Parts: sequence; C-alpha cells; structure tokens
Amino acid sequence: MENSHVQLIEWITSNGGYISPKLEIRELPGRGRGLVVNDRVYPNERLIHLKLRQLLNYSSIHNAMVDGGHLSETEYRSMSAHQVLALFLVIQQSLGSKSDWKAFMGLLPDRKEGFLDVPLQWSKEDQDSLTPEGIVVLKKTLDTFEADYDKTKTFVAKYDSDPRDAYLWAWLCVNSRCLYFDLTLTTGKKDAQEVPDNITLAPYVDLINHSVESGPTHCQLKTSSIGFEILCGQRGYTADEEIFLCYGPRSNSVLLCEYGFTVPENPWDDVDISDALENTFLTKQHETVLREMGYYGEYTLLPDSISFRTQVAFAAIHFLQSAEPANARLLKLFVDGKLGTQRFQNTMKAGLRDILTTSAQETEAILASSAKLRSCVEILHQSRLKIIQSLLADLTSIVGAT
Repeated sequence: MENSHVQLIEWITSNGGYISPKLEIRELPGRGRGLVVNDRVYPNERLIHLKLRQLLNYSSIHNAMVDGGHLSETEYRSMSAHQVLALFLVIQQSLGSKSDWKAFMGLLPDRKEGFLDVPLQWSKEDQDSLTPEGIVVLKKTLDTFEADYDKTKTFVAKYDSDPRDAYLWAWLCVNSRCLYFDLTLTTGKKDAQEVPDNITLAPYVDLINHSVESGPTHCQLKTSSIGFEILCGQRGYTADEEIFLCYGPRSNSVLLCEYGFTVPENPWDDVDISDALENTFLTKQHETVLREMGYYGEYTLLPDSISFRTQVAFAAIHFLQSAEPANARLLKLFVDGKLGTQRFQNTMKAGLRDILTTSAQETEAILASSAKLRSCVEILHQSRLKIIQSLLADLTSIVGAT
C-alpha cells in the first residue's frame, strides 16, 4: 500500500494537484483505511486540491470512452454515469500498468476481498438476517446493480473473462466512493440527457471516512469550475486524529448495504413498518387508493416522529372504513395539508402500538437466539429495538405532535 500511496500523491501533485504533507493513509483497527493527520491542522486549512482532469465523471471520461473506441456516442449517451464509470474501471483494470489511471487504480479495494463486508457479497442466509430496513435497502441496491449489469454486460465481456465479477467490483467501487459534483460547473450543460448524474470519483479524497456529524464540524468539500478541494472544518484536528467527511443523512442500513460499515448511535436510523402495515392493516381498497395517490409503501418511523407517508396510510385506514365519498374527500384534504391528524390519531396510536409491540418481541427474539449474527447486523437489530422502545415509551406524545 505504501508504494501505491506514494505513486498516487506523485501523480496528483505532478499534474497540478495538492495533497497536504500533514495527511497520511493508515490502517485503522476494525475500520480499514482512513486519512490521519500527523500534525496540527487548523480550521479552513486546505488539505487536498484536485484539478478537473484528475476527476473521473461522466464528462471527463467521455473522450477516453468514445474516441478510444470503447463505446459509440449513442451507446455512451444511453448509459448512466454509474454504468459508464464502472465500465471505465473494468477497462482500466484490464490495462494494468498501461492505464493512465494506474496510480488511482492501485489504491482501489481488492477485487477478491475488498467488498466482503457489503451484503451484496454475502450468502443468502446472511442477507436474510438483516433487519427489515436492511432488506429493503439491499433489494434496491441489488435491483439497481442487476439493471446496470444487464445494460453493460456485453461491453464488460470484451475486457474480462468473468464479466459479472469484474463489473460487480467496479460497480461497488463507484457506489461506495463517488461524491456529488455539479458537472454544469465545468460543462455549462444543463440538459439531463447530457449530464445524467452529478457524481464523480475523486482520487485520494475517496479515502476519507464518514462521520454522522454534518455541518462545519469536520472536513468540508468545496467544488468550483477549477477543481475540487477539501478544507478542514471549524473544529480543526490534532496529530494522529482521523479526518472525516459527512456523506449525508444515511442510516446504518444504507451505510452497510452501500459501503460495508455501520456507525454507533446513528441518528439517521429508522424503523420500516411497511410489511406490517401492508400485510395486516391495509386492504386491497387501501392499496389501490394509496397507489393512485403515490403513498403506497415505504412506511417509516424515527425515534421521535412518524413519517408523513405513514400518517397517510393510517388516514386511509381510518377514513376508508366505509365507501362514503365524503370519507375519500377527507383523506384528500389531509394529504393536501388542509386537515390535521386529530380525527385519526386514536387509530394511528392503536395501530402503531400493535405493530411496535410485535416488532419489539421479534427483534428481542432475534438478538437472544443462538444463531450467530454478523456484528454489523447485530448493530442494526440493536438500533431497531432501541428506536421501537423509544417510540413505545412516548407514543401518545409522538402521535399527538403529528
């Protein structure tokens, strides 16, 4: 790793970029690699600067992919940024030492073992041990990968004898390491067909790990038409501290399924009660009406609040007990924000108490069972139970506040 690290820094700096000499890549026990400072770093101090030509995104790799003969212009424009970036990584890996991006490629996760902590790589038994929230995220992630691979597999097969394995590795590299970058800053193009996704791969920056603390506390990302910068946040760092970026409001289920890790006491964790609502409380009539209104599924709860989608589901349960047109109008008034929850709070409280009590019992049984859970999965179940218990303890007040 040390040699790859040096090569990447040399590549960045020789091409006009900047890496602070205060930064070091270190192996962190139980956490993989991260960036650590070897000296005092002050608020707003510049730590990394990358030139536009050192970023990998839909705009920057276009010529290499099209003029290089890998894709026609039509084929390129038919793909999403994620699809084409993953294909680009497959191609670069096939080139080995001949790749112009070999310094960057050398620090990407190992193809065989780099993503073993991501549920997409797990056995069916381990995948099934996830919480309901985790299973929802895993299904979405898997569906997206399958669609992306189906779109690109004929091209991937030109560069690797095991195209699915190669593309999964590359796709996970993009999925776990891409950052937001407004491509209109560099292209001036605002047509979604020309710039389908504002994501970029940023060498060296992608080694910064996630913190749930948002705002100016940790490192800040600054983008412009001349490049990509990482500045120290307002707190500063002392020697031997790891630096962090906030990837956004991501629950542990999302972090695990997309990145392969969890964080303790994640404030963005929620409880998904979709299955319980849909299978026990919602009738076919409810489903039809809610689908028409765009509110079927994705029913979640935070430790101290009830999502609006969940409130709409209980409004439908309450108001559609009879086929009276007036009841359907009341549901519409609630969705439009012209009617409060007072009329159906008792229905919602009783339904939630039933769902949460059952969910708590099920989660406690999972945690108490002899079946060995992965530690990250155990964290998901513990967080789910904690949220459920918090909701049950203050359910009357939480429902009353809606």
